Amino acid sequence: MSLLRLPSSGIRALILRDDFPGFRARVTDGVLQLGLHEWQVTYEERSGSDTLFRTLLHEHLHARHPASADAHAEARAWRGYEEGFADGFADLLVREKAGLRPDNVSYPYYVQAYITLAVACDLNVETLWRAVWAHRPGTVREHLVRVLAMLREATTGNTLTVRQEQGLQANADRVFSSQRFRDRPNEREMLHAWKLFVP
Repeated sequence: MSLLRLPSSGIRALILRDDFPGFRARVTDGVLQLGLHEWQVTYEERSGSDTLFRTLLHEHLHARHPASADAHAEARAWRGYEEGFADGFADLLVREKAGLRPDNVSYPYYVQAYITLAVACDLNVETLWRAVWAHRPGTVREHLVRVLAMLREATTGNTLTVRQEQGLQANADRVFSSQRFRDRPNEREMLHAWKLFVP
């Protein structure tokens, strides 16, 4: 991770589990748990080691800093803030930096929400995700609009008004809602919704 300029508190322990249905991996308090059955299925029936490598990177991004005390509360209501970041950033890193070809992302709606948000704000999505990375899991929602305002001013010279910030926060809460987990992304609609607040 240091080669990518993304040092983190990292993963302290690894647990291999046979009884982990539906999960390839999950990290909690610096402990990475791997579901052996799901890893075997992914390796044999899908895109093999490239997807497994992205999964490890995804979980490592979750472990970038110790989670906040409110991390579970944010995940229950707005899981997309954290999952969209980890899934999208991990996918970008393995495809564009490592040249790998993993399977499709696990959270396409949330990933596309971040990509269209970056486009609407005239930002590079990697720049946005690197700025999000600086914040602890469970605090991304709290910091995202301020991160956007800072990056937008630095790159374009344009500042966000209070009304724009409020609109962006409301739309972010809508698109990163946990209820959107299974929604299919519509790039045009998403971009239009963000552009209402950053024309």
